[in-house]
Amino acid sequence: MSNYLSKKERRELIQKLVSEGDFATEQELTDTINEKYGDGESITSKTTIHRDFKDLKIKKIGGYYRPTKQTKQLRFKKRLEDSKKNIRKRIIESEFDLEILKVEEGYAEMIAHEMEQAKPEVLATFVSGNKILVATKKNIINSY
Repeated sequence: MSNYLSKKERRELIQKLVSEGDFATEQELTDTINEKYGDGESITSKTTIHRDFKDLKIKKIGGYYRPTKQTKQLRFKKRLEDSKKNIRKRIIESEFDLEILKVEEGYAEMIAHEMEQAKPEVLATFVSGNKILVATKKNIINSY
């Protein structure tokens, strides 16, 4: 059975590996992906890696490939969006009336605002400090 990485999976893997390791050539990264994730099969090529580097704006800096600042910002935004979506879902589907969430320092107010904007009829949020977020369903507040 052939191993296969979708374009999205491959690009996420490339970003992860480039952020964590030192790759001086595209071939080094290609070999690493094929050896670690291909189970003896070739699952990507140097040409594909080259195209992904170009699209992901990964550049050679100091002799090694590194994500550019823009790439890091996009990845952070995606992680933040995913986190907010997961938090909203967790609260809405929760059997509990209240959730206390610890978030990255300095982001509680922003996440609270974003959550309320996305589901204003359902969620109410309160911020305690700069990394504690208390969220509840609005029907709970209205019942008091």
